[in-house]
Amino acid sequence: TMRDIEANPLIKHANAYIWSKISHLDHPENLVLTNPTSKAEGKTLQKTKETNFEKAKIDETDRYIAEILSQKSRTPFIKIAKELNISNKKVIQRYNKLRGNVLTTSTITVNLNKLGYKALAHLLIKSANKSKVPEISAKLLQIPNLITILEIFGDYDLFPIVALRDYEALFKLKEQISTIQGIEQTDIILAKPYYSWPLNVFASLL
Repeated sequence: TMRDIEANPLIKHANAYIWSKISHLDHPENLVLTNPTSKAEGKTLQKTKETNFEKAKIDETDRYIAEILSQKSRTPFIKIAKELNISNKKVIQRYNKLRGNVLTTSTITVNLNKLGYKALAHLLIKSANKSKVPEISAKLLQIPNLITILEIFGDYDLFPIVALRDYEALFKLKEQISTIQGIEQTDIILAKPYYSWPLNVFASLL
C-alpha cells in the first residue's frame, strides 16, 4: 500500500497512477526493426488482436494451465499433462476452453537491447483538456517506436513508452511531442530497455 511505501525512510515521496484501460497496451506495429548493426532477424511484429473479455468459469487445473502458458506459450501439452498428472486430451480440452477468454493471445517476445535500443523513454503526459486525451493518444501513436501507451488516473493522463537508440532519438522525440496540441506538461524518465517485450504484466494474477 501507499502507506507502507511512504513509511520507508529511503523514500521521500510516492505517487500512484492507476490504469484506466487494460486493453491495447502494447503496440508492436510501431517498433522499427531496421537496424544495420543488429543481428536480429527483421521480422514484422503484428498488432495484437482485440481481447475477448468474456468471463470463463475456471478451476485450479485451468489456473495452473493458464499460469504455465502465460510464462511460456509454446509449452507442449504433453509436458503440462505430465506435470499436472492428467491426460493430454484433457489439457487440450481445457486449453480450448481458456483460449480467447483467459488466454487471449500467444506472442513472441523480443530483446529490445539486441535490436539496437539502448534506452526507454517513460513519458508522463498531462493534457490541458481531458476530453482531448483520445485525440492526443492517437497522435502519439504515430510516433515510431512508441511501443506502449496507457491511460491513467492521477496527476497525469497518459503514460507512453518509447524505445530509443541514442540521444538523437530522444531529442527528436521531444520535438515530435512539442508539435502535438493539447499537451500541458510532459515529464520524461529514462530507463534500461526490456530484455523481454511485450511484458507479461498479468502473469502474477493467475
